[in-house]
Amino acid sequence: MARLPFDDKAWTTPTSRPSFEPIPDGKYVALIEESEVKTNRAGDGTYLNLRWRVVQGDYTNRVVFQNITLTHAVEKWQKAGEEDLQRLCDCLGMSAWPKDSNQLHEMPCLISVYIREQEGYKPDNKVKEIGRAHV
Repeated sequence: MARLPFDDKAWTTPTSRPSFEPIPDGKYVALIEESEVKTNRAGDGTYLNLRWRVVQGDYTNRVVFQNITLTHAVEKWQKAGEEDLQRLCDCLGMSAWPKDSNQLHEMPCLISVYIREQEGYKPDNKVKEIGRAHV
């Protein structure tokens, strides 16, 4: 028998483990806690992957992800991404686009989410709108 070097205090019960189930459709005060620029699957563009954390209400500490297109071979999709980024910056009170995505972090917004269901995938949340949070 091998002795394991774990402390019982580090054990997490099922209720303390994070849930990855989608949160209900609705509006939540949340802030961006992580961001990363990634290449899209087709390899013809990039997007900003945002990790939002709910900071008020019954779903505090739950996480929602959002992707905003930064560059794309199809002008329509790039324009849509620019509009999404502009709305986000407006809600954060920014007068120009950030030079670094970290400038978007830790500022609360009101996000409107819905549950997206796609064949072949587990249901997840999608950010529909972003507005100013009055906290």
